[in-house]
Amino acid sequence: QYYRLAARACAAGMGIEARSLRNKAIELRDRASDAYRAYARQVYGNSRRHESSALDLHGMQVHEALDMVHELLDMHKRHGTRARQLQIITGQGHHSAGGVAKIKPAVRQYPKDNEWSYPEL
Repeated sequence: QYYRLAARACAAGMGIEARSLRNKAIELRDRASDAYRAYARQVYGNSRRHESSALDLHGMQVHEALDMVHELLDMHKRHGTRARQLQIITGQGHHSAGGVAKIKPAVRQYPKDNEWSYPEL
């Protein structure tokens, strides 16, 4: 939202306001990214103790969801886990533009693009 406001301010010739809004957008993006990484570490920690674990991607943008999947799979690959099952919950896209899922197809493609094998449930 701040990026859109920054673009409008820039188009209106309000350079200082546009810069301020853009900086706010970057700050919020970075804070969200830190929170998502912390969540991935928490899910990974649960998977080290249990035989199954779940990663819920509801409410995320596609790039955020893929960052989470990457972070979690990378931790599993580097450090191992007790989990025999990792469930990735994507939702059905009801809140996406046009009601079309965007995260689910991207998450399905991610392991294929990165040489991971998985059974799809």
